[in-house]
Amino acid sequence: MFTTTDLFGRFHSPRPRLPTARAQLPASPNELAKLFQNRFPAHWLSAADQGPNSRERRYSLAVTFWTFLWQVLHPGSPCSDAVCKVIAWLAALGRHHASNDTSPYGQARARMPKSILQNILGAVAQNAEQRVRSHWRFHDHDVKVGDGTSLLAPDTQKNQKAFPQSARQKAGCGFPLVKLVALFSLSSGALLHFTLGNKHDSELGLFRRLWRHLKAGDLFLADRLFCDYVTIAGLWRRGVASVLRLNECRTHDFRKGKPLGPYDRLVSWHKPQRQRKTATRRLWHVLPAQIPLRLIRYPVCIPGAFAPNRSFGSRRCSIP
Repeated sequence: MFTTTDLFGRFHSPRPRLPTARAQLPASPNELAKLFQNRFPAHWLSAADQGPNSRERRYSLAVTFWTFLWQVLHPGSPCSDAVCKVIAWLAALGRHHASNDTSPYGQARARMPKSILQNILGAVAQNAEQRVRSHWRFHDHDVKVGDGTSLLAPDTQKNQKAFPQSARQKAGCGFPLVKLVALFSLSSGALLHFTLGNKHDSELGLFRRLWRHLKAGDLFLADRLFCDYVTIAGLWRRGVASVLRLNECRTHDFRKGKPLGPYDRLVSWHKPQRQRKTATRRLWHVLPAQIPLRLIRYPVCIPGAFAPNRSFGSRRCSIP
């Protein structure tokens, strides 16, 4: 895919190759702890003064966290392998581990506070953003990528209440369905922020909870699902530009607007007459009556297809 405009040229240009060593996954949880323990304050994984994690246990917060992280980085590894890693870790420290039972490890994972995991996620993402070099940015703008997905949660009564299963499945035959919308950094690849919802929540509605994490001067990049007036105009008011695929339900006419180049037009998008479900009444009233958009059309080269059979795609870019 290529474009005929300079605005998006650097999205598809090859990035400079940096001399890096071949990445290898740490072989044990204690190696993970040595590599990443300076990325966030160590006291976050210390024993609490009171509560579930205040007792002195073999599976302390630190041991449980690094073991769980090792297990996540090695997909398909059962809890028995994780426990064996803990036994070897404690043996190296001169501490005795009585049993290879996986039940205590599972209970320790369930006791981990969600707030600690969220704090560590934020600290690691901030650390990665600070280490990004300037040439990874797009025209001195931070590019934030938004996307949504769904996943299945453990089948517990609490999860079923918060995240009901799909209506297509019989009761008791399905898993709780969780919707997730997240913001990523295009420069560092770090997961910056996320929000959860159930099957009754739309991705656009969930994404509105993340607007506060976008600052003026950011560039929001997403797929065509996010190409709606509320999202583009709402971010435009915050000084955030959007680069989106044009939704297939939106009509476009290159005979209208101001020509800026081949397949490149400056157009205006008018506010719909009826309020959208993804906007609250207060938000709908403060949205502008119209916003300027840059409509770009680009050819998509399909390998093996002749030039006359090339399909065209369109992209909208809001201009704050």
